[in-house]
Amino acid sequence: MVILEDADNPTTHPLSPANTPHYSNTPGLGSFLPRRREGGLQTTEPPLEDATREFGGGNNPTPHQAPHNHAQTNNNIRNQPKKRKKTRANLNIASLNIKGRTSLQLDHSAISKWSVIHQVMREKKIGILCLQETHLTEECENQINTLYSRRLRVINSRDREHPGSSAGVAFVLNKELTNTKNIEFKEIIPGRALILKTQWHNNEKLTILNIYAPNNPVEHHNFWSTIKNSETNSNNQQINLLLGDFNLTEDPLDRAPA
Repeated sequence: MVILEDADNPTTHPLSPANTPHYSNTPGLGSFLPRRREGGLQTTEPPLEDATREFGGGNNPTPHQAPHNHAQTNNNIRNQPKKRKKTRANLNIASLNIKGRTSLQLDHSAISKWSVIHQVMREKKIGILCLQETHLTEECENQINTLYSRRLRVINSRDREHPGSSAGVAFVLNKELTNTKNIEFKEIIPGRALILKTQWHNNEKLTILNIYAPNNPVEHHNFWSTIKNSETNSNNQQINLLLGDFNLTEDPLDRAPA
C-alpha cells in the first residue's frame, strides 16, 4: 500500500514530529504493519512473521491461501492432451537429380553435398524433396540421418547390386514442416521407384511416387509396366504426385548434343 502525503498538512509532512514509525490502528492484518516514510511517500511493510504467513511460509498458512496439492497438479499435467504437430495446408515439394553422393566441387565428400541439401531445404522451406541417383549405401544413409536428425529424415531405396555407384531414389522430409510420424513407404523397383504415404494436413493423406527411370530407352516399357501393375495390385492405391527423372525426351533432337 502506498499513501501520497499532503505537503500543506503539518501532521503529515515528512518533517513533522508526528512522522515517526508507528503501528496502524486499522483492523485486520494492517493493524500490525509498521509504516516507513521515504521522502513524500509512505509505505507499509508487513512484519517478518506476517509476511511469511502471507506468502505461504511456515506451518500455518493464512485463510487466504489453501495448502497446495502437488499430486493433484501432477495429475492435471499428466491428463492434459498431447499437442499435435502443427502442419500447414500448403506444402512445397521438389525433385532433384543429385548425380551421386559425392561431387568434385565439394571435395568428393557425401556429407558436404548433403550439407548443401540441408541448407536449401531450410532456406526454400521445402517440406518434401524427392532425390534421384543418390548412390547411398546403408552406412551413408544412417550417417546422414544422424548428422541432420534435428531437421531431416531420409528414406532411401538403393540398387541391390551396386548400392554405392548406381541408381538410388530417396525422400527427404523436413521435420519442421511435415509430419514424419506414421509414414508408409514401399519399394516398387529397388533404386528406381519408391512410394511414400504421409499425413499432410489434419486428416488429409498424401501419396507420392518417386521415379528414376533407366537410361536405356529399351528398358522403359518393362519399367513402366512393372510400376503400373504394382500400383494396380496395391488395393487401388491412388498416387497424388509423380515426380522424378524419367530419362525421356519427346524428340531425339532434344538429346543433341548429348
